[in-house]
Amino acid sequence: MKLLLCNDDGPDTFGVCSLRESLSDIGEVWQLTPDKQQSGKSHAVHFHQSVILNQIEKRKFVLNGYPADCANVGMQLDIFPSFDLLVSGINHGPNLGDDVHYSGTVAAARQAVIHDMCAVAISSVDVEPSAEKMNRIASWLKLWLKENLIHLQKRTVYNINYPHESSSLTKEDQHPKVMITRQGRRIYGDYYQELKSHSKEQEKRGQIRKHLQLECKKMSHVKERNTDFAAIERGLISITPLNTDTTDIKEFRRWRRRKLTIELT
Repeated sequence: MKLLLCNDDGPDTFGVCSLRESLSDIGEVWQLTPDKQQSGKSHAVHFHQSVILNQIEKRKFVLNGYPADCANVGMQLDIFPSFDLLVSGINHGPNLGDDVHYSGTVAAARQAVIHDMCAVAISSVDVEPSAEKMNRIASWLKLWLKENLIHLQKRTVYNINYPHESSSLTKEDQHPKVMITRQGRRIYGDYYQELKSHSKEQEKRGQIRKHLQLECKKMSHVKERNTDFAAIERGLISITPLNTDTTDIKEFRRWRRRKLTIELT
């Protein structure tokens, strides 16, 4: 089996290094990541600009692009083999609820399933996890893939979030149980901090120029059953199957019924 590792954090983070070591036990691992931090870049790709691919060592590459670019290059360049699975992560911090729309980690996996590959995105809910914590998560993923790889569907992103645990646990200790979940709803406390405002000269001319930094107060979520948030609150591993078809089926059916009613009157 051949696996492609991507992320949105760069080539030498604890997360991707742990995955590279652990998953080498179950297949031939290739790594292709952004050359620098690209969190929050969502599904951006370079359409009108070129990107540069550099090989760092055997089967390890970096790209001066976004996470989705990395997945795309890995799938389409003939210097890479045909992959059986793309694994994106391990992200430093959660990708729960509406986070998946902003996440570069999830976007790399989504890019793979658009091209009919199996893909997993995996995140630690700890924003600054230790190397030991990442080793533990990677060890769990190896075991989970051994048992479940044949059941993965090509058009589905399996978005995994691993809960907070005691720092004393090692990769040999028992892992949390798994809960299959649906995507929850994040409540963001976003605001912009003004770092620098326009000059008095600009103010006189009626021009506005502000230097703004996006900040976030403590985030929360809608309390619902069977969501990714609910699993993490219970100390469980959340696995959320995400579809690339973003059609609102309920609204689609409502409008179809409405149109039919209009045509019959």
